[in-house]
Amino acid sequence: QPRTVMPGGAPLLTAPHEGAEELCVLLEGDSFELLDITGQWAWGCLSQTGPVGYLHIDRLEQVAA
Repeated sequence: QPRTVMPGGAPLLTAPHEGAEELCVLLEGDSFELLDITGQWAWGCLSQTGPVGYLHIDRLEQVAA
């Protein structure tokens, strides 16, 4: 499910919890492929080559059709 990172960006983490290692910071408007949702965490990737990780689901919005 394609999503867009909301204003303010979001850290992409290695695990679905606060304090997990940060892989990178996604910027406002970045495209994110949502693969699964666990509670308040979205798991997915930036592209087919990655990186893959978790971010708060409230930092993503659906892509306008």
